[in-house]
Amino acid sequence: MIKKCQVCGMEFNVRGRKREKTAKFCSHKCCSIGQKRGERKPELRKICVVCGKRYLPYYAQRNKYNSGCCSAECRHKQINSDTKYKCDYCGKSFTRKKFRFKNKYKHFYCSTTCRNKANRGENYDPNRIDYRDGQSNRLIKKLKDEAKNCEDCKKSFEKYEAHHIIPPWLFDSREEAHKKSNLIVLCKKCHRKRHTKTMKFFFDKFREFCKNNPELKNDIIRNWNKD
Repeated sequence: MIKKCQVCGMEFNVRGRKREKTAKFCSHKCCSIGQKRGERKPELRKICVVCGKRYLPYYAQRNKYNSGCCSAECRHKQINSDTKYKCDYCGKSFTRKKFRFKNKYKHFYCSTTCRNKANRGENYDPNRIDYRDGQSNRLIKKLKDEAKNCEDCKKSFEKYEAHHIIPPWLFDSREEAHKKSNLIVLCKKCHRKRHTKTMKFFFDKFREFCKNNPELKNDIIRNWNKD
């Protein structure tokens, strides 16, 4: 069967029933030119939100979350761009890099103070030192970095551990327990030794106390054999 090429207009011979239906071009060169002319899958193409270029997203991007960017460069520009947000507590408008806020966030705050006020409500005290925000951890880290020798063995190590001179559970408040005066820096071996001695002391004292209190001793035996 003789057909006419859609690019150059030259006639060419086609053999086979399948080829008679599908053949459109006389050569590979004309085929590549013909495919470049028409846009492939125009119904699936999208416009890039950064540069405005039309692009065909990958198969995985069509079904899952699509950022709306045609390339990694445009995605990097989108993430690092300054985006305006409105604080949900004070109503003040502020700008942040887009990558700092995830899409799943429901509320946006301009500062840590506004976030704490919104979460704690009327009970918020701005002068209160909150150790849950990592202030005690920052103090411990600072002591570890500044340490040159272990307090017990006086040797230098790469890694140190912070030890409470008075156990934290003997204090009424966390602030007093995590004070700098109550912390020393030890190596791992010396820190383990101190805690081992303390646990042995506790166990000996508790055993003495149980022997002198038959009621407590019977309660422990009863709970010890429970299923």
